[in-house]
Amino acid sequence: MGERLHRRQGPRDDATGAGPGTKAGAVDGGQQSATQVRQEMLAAVEDVKGSTDNVASALAKLAARPPTPFGTWD
Repeated sequence: MGERLHRRQGPRDDATGAGPGTKAGAVDGGQQSATQVRQEMLAAVEDVKGSTDNVASALAKLAARPPTPFGTWD
């Protein structure tokens, strides 16, 4: 049986970059560059795509398995 993988998720400050002392978390409302925002968004989309691909692969493997003596899940 396959091993269940869990991705470590850091605190919200790590994900958003909105921690104390950062531009995004600055009291004066500092701005990120459009390029940086775009790169971070593309990285997030790639992360979601990878997760979706993993789920699709697992579902395909389940669908390809022969039925059990107890029947199918349909």
